[in-house]
Amino acid sequence: MAPARLRVQTLQSIPGIAIPGLSSFLAYVVIGHRAGASILGLVSLSAVTANLGSAIVSLGPSHAALRALNVRAHDDDLLARYRRLVVTRSVVAGGGLMAVGLPLLVLGWTLGELLVVSGPWLVAQAWVLFETETCKAQQRFVAASALASVRAMGGWALGVGGAFLWGSLAGIVLPVAAVGLLCGAVVGAGRYRTVTPEVREDVRTIGRPIARFSLASYVLGYADRYVIAILLGEAAVGVYTLAYAIGEGVLELVVTPISSAVLPRLVSTWNSPEGGPEATWRIVRHAAAVVGAVTVLAPVAALALGTTGIFELVGPDPALPTLTAIVCAAIGIQGFTRLGYGVLLARGRTDDVFRAFVQAVAVSAVVVPLLTWRWGIVGAAWATLVGYSALAALTMKRAVQP
Repeated sequence: MAPARLRVQTLQSIPGIAIPGLSSFLAYVVIGHRAGASILGLVSLSAVTANLGSAIVSLGPSHAALRALNVRAHDDDLLARYRRLVVTRSVVAGGGLMAVGLPLLVLGWTLGELLVVSGPWLVAQAWVLFETETCKAQQRFVAASALASVRAMGGWALGVGGAFLWGSLAGIVLPVAAVGLLCGAVVGAGRYRTVTPEVREDVRTIGRPIARFSLASYVLGYADRYVIAILLGEAAVGVYTLAYAIGEGVLELVVTPISSAVLPRLVSTWNSPEGGPEATWRIVRHAAAVVGAVTVLAPVAALALGTTGIFELVGPDPALPTLTAIVCAAIGIQGFTRLGYGVLLARGRTDDVFRAFVQAVAVSAVVVPLLTWRWGIVGAAWATLVGYSALAALTMKRAVQP
C-alpha cells in the first residue's frame, strides 16, 4: 500500500473517532449538568462495564478475521461466520450480566441496576465493534466511520433526551443501547452462516489471546473508575469521566486513525514477499514519530488552556485541566502499544501481547489504589499514566525480540 493511500485511509478514519468522541463528550457534559455528577458517574461505570464485556466477546474474533483477510484466502461467507459467533457470545454475556444484576436490583442495590442496564449495552457494543473492526480489515474506512458516527450521534442524542425526561441511569443508558442494537442489526442484515471448525480454530489460536489481553487492557485503562467509585464516590467518577472524555477524545483523533490505518498494513507487509520485517519497522517508525510529537504537545496545550478558564464551561472542579493533561499523555503513550501490537499480530505472537498486559496490570493493581487514596482523582490519573507507560515499554520490547 502506497504512503499516499495510507494517509487517505487515516483521514477517512478521523470522522469515526471525532464524531463519536464529540458526541459522548457533549452528552457527558449535559448529563452531568442535568442529572448530576453521581448519575454521570454511574453512566460512566455502565459504559466501562459494557465496553469491557464487548471487547472480550468481539475483539478477538474481529482481529482473527482481520488476519485471515490479509494473510490467506477465504470464502465469501467468512465474515458471516464470525458475525454469528460474535452475536451469539454477546447475547450470552449480556444475558449473564443481567441475570447477576436482577436479584441485586430487587434488593434495591444500585449495583443491580448498573449490571442490568449494562447487559443490552454490552450486546450492542460487541455487535458494532465487530462491524467497524471488520470494515477496517477490509480497508473500508469510510463505512467504519459512518457506522461509528451514526451509532454515536443517535445513541447519545437519545441518552441526553433520557436525562431530561427521567434523569435516571436506565433512562439514559437503555436508549443508547437500543440505537447500537439497531445499527448492528441493519449492518449485519441477516448475514449469518454456520461457524466452521476453521473459524473456531482461528478464534482459539489468534482470538482467544486477544480476548484475554483485551480484558487486561480494559482493566488497565478503565478499572480505575471502579477504584475511584469505591474510595471517593460516584460523583468523583463523574468529574474524572469529563477529564478523560476531553483528553482521550483529543488524542484519539490522532492515535486511533493512525493505528487503524497502519494495523492491516503491518500485518500484510510483514507476511508479504515484497515486504518483510525491515519494511514493517519502517512503517512503525514513521507512525511513532507522529504519535510521539502529539504525546508531547497535547498535555502542554491542555495546561495552557487551563489558564484561560475555558474548562469551567465543562465543570467546576479546578483539577480538570491537570487531569486532562495527564490523560492526554497516557493516551498518547498508548499509541506506541498499538504499534507494537500490530507487529506482534503480524507475527502471530498474540500471547506475547497478553503477557505484557498482565505485567502492566500487576503494576496498576498497586499504583492505582495507592495513588488514588493518597491524591484523589489526580492520583488516579497519574496511576493510569504509569500503567500505560509500563505497557508500551513491555509491548515494544517483545515486538523487537526475535
